Amino acid sequence: MKVILLQDIKELGKKDQIVNVSDGYGKNYLIPRKLAKAATEGALNDAKEKQRLRTKRRTANSALLEKPHRRLTGLKSLSA
Repeated sequence: MKVILLQDIKELGKKDQIVNVSDGYGKNYLIPRKLAKAATEGALNDAKEKQRLRTKRRTANSALLEKPHRRLTGLKSLSA
């Protein structure tokens, strides 16, 4: 059974990750405790969209931090 994790679970995966688990583990443990939800078609599309947005946000943040990093690296080489 495929499930989408709603929290980080040690030994299983991180939040919003899609993982395969046994039917019993998913239905009797993860889903009732709100640790995961069933990976329906709609839920899979939502999870993929969240992953895409997260990647886009990380790329944008990296670009924002790159210029100050280069500037600080240049200052270090001047003071050495």
